[in-house]
Amino acid sequence: MNFSLIGAGRLGKSLAFSLLHDDLGELRDLCNTTLASAHTATKRLGAGRPISSLTKLKDTDILWITVPDEHIAAIANTLAEQHILKPGTVVVHCSGVLSSAVLNPLTQLGCHTASLHPFKAFSLNQLDPNAFQGCYCALEGAPNAINTLSPLFKQLGAVLITIEPEKKAVYHAAAVIASNYLVTMAAISTKLLVEAGIDAAVAKRMIHQIMQSNLNNIEQAITPESALTGPIARGDTHTIKRHIKALNEASIRQLYATAALATLPLTQLEAAQQQEMRKLLRACQEINVTGP
Repeated sequence: MNFSLIGAGRLGKSLAFSLLHDDLGELRDLCNTTLASAHTATKRLGAGRPISSLTKLKDTDILWITVPDEHIAAIANTLAEQHILKPGTVVVHCSGVLSSAVLNPLTQLGCHTASLHPFKAFSLNQLDPNAFQGCYCALEGAPNAINTLSPLFKQLGAVLITIEPEKKAVYHAAAVIASNYLVTMAAISTKLLVEAGIDAAVAKRMIHQIMQSNLNNIEQAITPESALTGPIARGDTHTIKRHIKALNEASIRQLYATAALATLPLTQLEAAQQQEMRKLLRACQEINVTGP
């Protein structure tokens, strides 16, 4: 079986590397808008022909589209209008939020379309042959495409989950909150430690350590909320007030209050305690709207 790739980003390179490493396919073409990036990627992978035009794509068994979401529809339209792919080609995009329906122009020409999204953040610099080992991947699409992709990813060690196309936006929102906004929390927390007089490099390690310990606790807990600790879990309004007073930036106070309000229902506080805490946090939000 052979495959081609459109897009030379982290996911595309990781996917191609894993398939090549496990002898699950031969890379034919790697297409990228910037030819230099395609050359760099194929050199690093040790396989594939670098190209920068969709019209140069050769016949392939599976075509992977690993580009930003906003380009997928245009690529599908171009491939269909130019009749670049033969009927029976499996075409897969890796968007978390879009369903395989975005590839309908190719479906109408006899291609088997699907979407497959790894629930994972891939490494910036390292290509790991085991990147898909134990990785949850959300898969939906045409039966023929699913029948082709499922055994490949099982051999890579991935855990496949089926998802309804109309549920992909909610699914992807979960991934973004857990992954992307974790980075936001790490950056803001590190900044606050630096404001407290701690060296930036030390602050980064401290935040990583406390986040990792919490992730370990969540993994071991029956439910995420049972791993909750800290002043909000104890109903410690005095500490919360001191935090709010100490936060100089309105945007960070707003984030603190919003996160705390979302956390409040996870606690085991009595209704009266929750109401007192909610009143305090909402007052903080109102100050942020009208204040500095």
